[in-house]
Amino acid sequence: MNLLGRLQKLPEIDHFPPNIKVLTLSVSQLDEDPMPVLGQLQNLTVLRLLANSYLGEKIVCPPGTFEGLEVLKLWMLKDLKNWELEEGAMKKLKELNIRCCSKLENIPNRLLEQGTFKDLTLTNMPEKFKQTVEMNNPRKVSITVKDYKFTPLPWEQADGTQNGTA
Repeated sequence: MNLLGRLQKLPEIDHFPPNIKVLTLSVSQLDEDPMPVLGQLQNLTVLRLLANSYLGEKIVCPPGTFEGLEVLKLWMLKDLKNWELEEGAMKKLKELNIRCCSKLENIPNRLLEQGTFKDLTLTNMPEKFKQTVEMNNPRKVSITVKDYKFTPLPWEQADGTQNGTA
């Protein structure tokens, strides 16, 4: 299921298809942390939070959430700084892909310590972030680092403004 475009609020859990396995949010501009709601989708195996789907600074994955999640992609969440993974959350996560989340400070240690977690891909992430992740990688999870040059879209200004506004 792909939800593309602005959402005032994430739908309640009973408004999602009960057997949903793959969910993509893009340009949703959610102000409220979507993880407590999305974590209740018991059959979800792939979650993609892309291109300003969430505008907040912190996500929290409560205990016991995302029971079947295997793949998580966090792309272009420009204000995301902190990610908390509480005990028992994302126990089956195998693959994490983080792209262009320039303010994110770290990946939860609990995730790096999980036996199921195998692959981490970091694309266009700050050098300090990459170094911090490398230092906090006790199991030596496979880390792939990529750096791409993207051509700015017409409404993106070189000074960091969009649509000509700060």
